[in-house]
Amino acid sequence: MAGTWQISNAAIVDTNSTSPAPPINGTTFVIELARVVSIAGLSVDPVGLTQLLGVPLDSYVNQVDDRTVFYGLVVDRRDSGLSREEVAVAGGAINADTISVEAYSSTQAPGVAEPIFTLSRYDLVRVAGTTPAELPEQGSLQDLLKNAFGDR
Repeated sequence: MAGTWQISNAAIVDTNSTSPAPPINGTTFVIELARVVSIAGLSVDPVGLTQLLGVPLDSYVNQVDDRTVFYGLVVDRRDSGLSREEVAVAGGAINADTISVEAYSSTQAPGVAEPIFTLSRYDLVRVAGTTPAELPEQGSLQDLLKNAFGDR
């Protein structure tokens, strides 16, 4: 699965949001043999994300093998008056150039009982002639959330 991949055929499967949007087609994922390196140009290692957010991650998963990809994180900043964010992707290879993915994202404001969530499906399609070393330009955390997991 190592290489650069792009989102294709994104669609919302389920949501409780009043204005959801699916992940953005064309958003890039850079994958190495055992991990996702970047999403939408943002490095997704736990140290970098902790520094960007200014708070430790509550949970973090980043596993890739030759058939599957799992990536997810939870950050809960409600004690500081901010939101709890959860994002995750799970995918399996259809063939050497296509990975079928389900993406979940939710946000929960302080004092709100239920999170607002969006569940989407899309394909990751291999970008021909790329390698993991070809990182796109750096994006923001908002780019990561909106582009790869959809808008809630």
